Amino acid sequence: MAQLDEAAAVAEAEVVQTAPEQNQATETTNASDTDDALSFYEDDLPAEDAEQDDLDDDHGDEEEAEPVSAPASLNAEEKEKFTQLPAEAQRAMSEILSRRDRETQQGLEAARSAQREAQRTAADHMANTQRDFAQKFSNLVQAFQPTPPPITLIEEDPTQYLILKAQFDQDLAGFNQLVGQASHLTGQSDAHFEQRKAEWLAEETNKLRSIPEMADDTKRPQFVADITAIGKELGFSDEELSQVSAKDVFALNKVRSLKADAEKWREHQKRRNERPRQATGRFSAAPAGNGMAANRGQNDALKSLYPND
Repeated sequence: MAQLDEAAAVAEAEVVQTAPEQNQATETTNASDTDDALSFYEDDLPAEDAEQDDLDDDHGDEEEAEPVSAPASLNAEEKEKFTQLPAEAQRAMSEILSRRDRETQQGLEAARSAQREAQRTAADHMANTQRDFAQKFSNLVQAFQPTPPPITLIEEDPTQYLILKAQFDQDLAGFNQLVGQASHLTGQSDAHFEQRKAEWLAEETNKLRSIPEMADDTKRPQFVADITAIGKELGFSDEELSQVSAKDVFALNKVRSLKADAEKWREHQKRRNERPRQATGRFSAAPAGNGMAANRGQNDALKSLYPND
């Protein structure tokens, strides 16, 4: 037992002495392998970096080859400062200024449209007021229409008749002048509304020309007929159809389009439903020699063998 213990102790000491050497050799080997791997990648990395730098330089050259033009809204001094900015800043500023110009133009157009509409509304109100005043003025003037002197006064008192006749002629001239003024006011208001009607028709025509069928002279008659038929189907009278606006025409055209799509869908569904019915009818009658006929024959044979059952 003592010898075994001594041998085990000697073996353990050898293992302890050998382990550090093995660990050191393993660490040396791993370090050498790591250095070789790093040296391998280090040999490749500079080439990739150089290639990437070349690509970046080429990309930079492409960006420099496409200069950004200064926005037209800038003055000479601002354009000079704009050219000194980096390309990215120039593009960003150009986009911002372009968007601002578009929004400004849209705002100005909306303001002009609102101004025109306000002017038209004010002019319409004035024309309506003028027409009402002319009508009331004409009614008032008619109440003061002068009456000529009786013709019998010529024989009774010619002098008095002449005096009254002269007064009548003077009053009649003033009356006719007032009637003319009332007629002039009415004519001005009528002319205003005629002009507004012509402007409205021109605007509505321009809107309707955005519809391809209305812009095409060859397709317009059929399009108008289709729209009229749709309008009557929806309950429009002939008078209402003769006074429809562009907005009404767009709505009727939308209904026409939806109706055409619905008809196409119904036709498609009809064809789909007809195919299964045709297939069912084709095999409705069982052919001779199938399983049903065989079973029927077997039943007949059994019945002949056992008639009482």
